[in-house]
Amino acid sequence: MVTLLLTGLIRITLLTSPLILALYFLSPVLRRRYSPKWLCTAWTVLAVRLLIPLYREFVFFFPQIEETPPTVYSNTTFAFGAHVLPNLESEIWDSSGILRHFSWISIVIIVWCTGFLVYALYHLWGMLRFRRALRRSASPVDDPEILSRFEELVTQTGIRRQVALKYCPFLTSPMAYGLFRPVVLLPNTGCNREQLPLMLRHELVHIRRGHLLLKLLLTAACAVHWFNPFVHLMVRWAQRDIELACDAEVVQGTDAELRGQYSRAILAAAGGGSGPRLSVRFQSPKKALKLRFQTIFDTASKRKGRGGLLLLIACTVASGVFVSCGVNHSSAADGLIPPSNNTTYHASNVQWQKLLECKTDYVGDNSKVVHAVDLLPLPGGAVRDSVSLQTKEQPYGFTIHYSTEQDLTQQAIAAFDRACYNNAIVLFSLIGNADRITVELRNSTYVYPFSYTRETVEQAFGRDVRELANDQDFFGLVSRTLLSPTEIQP
Repeated sequence: MVTLLLTGLIRITLLTSPLILALYFLSPVLRRRYSPKWLCTAWTVLAVRLLIPLYREFVFFFPQIEETPPTVYSNTTFAFGAHVLPNLESEIWDSSGILRHFSWISIVIIVWCTGFLVYALYHLWGMLRFRRALRRSASPVDDPEILSRFEELVTQTGIRRQVALKYCPFLTSPMAYGLFRPVVLLPNTGCNREQLPLMLRHELVHIRRGHLLLKLLLTAACAVHWFNPFVHLMVRWAQRDIELACDAEVVQGTDAELRGQYSRAILAAAGGGSGPRLSVRFQSPKKALKLRFQTIFDTASKRKGRGGLLLLIACTVASGVFVSCGVNHSSAADGLIPPSNNTTYHASNVQWQKLLECKTDYVGDNSKVVHAVDLLPLPGGAVRDSVSLQTKEQPYGFTIHYSTEQDLTQQAIAAFDRACYNNAIVLFSLIGNADRITVELRNSTYVYPFSYTRETVEQAFGRDVRELANDQDFFGLVSRTLLSPTEIQP
């Protein structure tokens, strides 16, 4: 499951990055056309998209397995069309190749988990430090005039929940903090009494508009996609647009004098350090001041942009669905026919879910053993005749008898041996006490014996292969890798 999620994660980050860049480069045009809060909503859509994968994206990377009835069929021909068995050097059919492949996946998972934990713990540690410092040093505002004006602003802004107002000695400008118990923090040095209502209104707009929750979403997206620089840039651009949206709402319907007063308040608070990630501050970096001033003095009417927002949502959804639309999702409803003597099997028909249902501890479980054998693919031209079980004495195992009408070359024999070896790995993982699997391939002139032991397989793997069947997703990936199509060349 972790491998599946990581694969979907990589696809999401690759598909969303172009949308992030497109939104950034179009933002100057969009600001002239739409209100600043439109861009905030757009960044929210992308942040949610980065955190919520689509099911079809997983199907794209891991092709869906076709369902067929679990009936046991004997004398079934397994043919794979014109597929030719690749060379040993290029085919990952042996145990060492499998181990290298999964070691690489394990390394990627470990690296991603490490980066995620480091990023998340770093910001969590910063938030806890700030919270602890706030508890030690913050004190309630006791100025009646400021409290009265603050309560009026809370009512005017439309906030229905309680918002606290406190002094904080280590701040240089007002700040809104707290998702569930919001508080507006003021610096101990005091603020200009004329500018203070504008500053307070700015922080209250942040609280009412849910900007603290948006910053949480952005932080979570950045933690999950820590390896993608475009996501980090998205967070920076979104934070800038959060402030622009707040400025536009504070000065909405005001005259030029009040807008100038508000701009001077922002200029006075410019610079300084930044607070924890889950907070919003009145001040901004000096590089962002020009854009904020342009927004404050922009009195042109703006469109709501509902159509543009719906288009963006459609693009984010379609970015995942469109790429995966070419995947074949056949099912029983598409007219699958139960296999017969002349049924042609393709690699996608290998039903690893059905194979897992054949898992058993004993060779003597005849129905499951035979069913598992019949679910496994073989090179074209081989027909199963019978299965003989060895259950009375050790080593426990069974013999599978195949026949073919073809004259077999050395290449054909090698191809059959490889296919049977791969099948034996899967069978050893499913049948608990099977120690030996023998295969006999008979043609008109000769019987070719092949023998595989659990000991040999597990020495090559360096592990108990029964562990493969303990994880459904891992077993599925192993099965699809091992059970690749081949063909006997006469």
